Amino acid sequence: VEVPPLREAISGKINLMVNLANDAIGYIIPKSEWDNEAPWIYGATEETYGEIVSLGEETGPTLHRQLLNLFQHSHAHQRRAERPSEQDKEEKPE
Repeated sequence: VEVPPLREAISGKINLMVNLANDAIGYIIPKSEWDNEAPWIYGATEETYGEIVSLGEETGPTLHRQLLNLFQHSHAHQRRAERPSEQDKEEKPE
């Protein structure tokens, strides 16, 4: 299951989520909502459209995992960039 929500993992001055990408690669369906057989989600009587045009049941978890990894690395890079360098510390009089 894709936890935590991506929005909670984004921090910083600028937060951006791209939503238009969903239609470009098909629907991104959370694994917990992926249906291979009845009963279908939302009480549908036949297979829903989402699974037909999705890249597969692992797409959501894979993208979620990789985005969390990207955010984590981005945050670490940002923290390193915000720390004064040793050279900066030496140049500043106390």
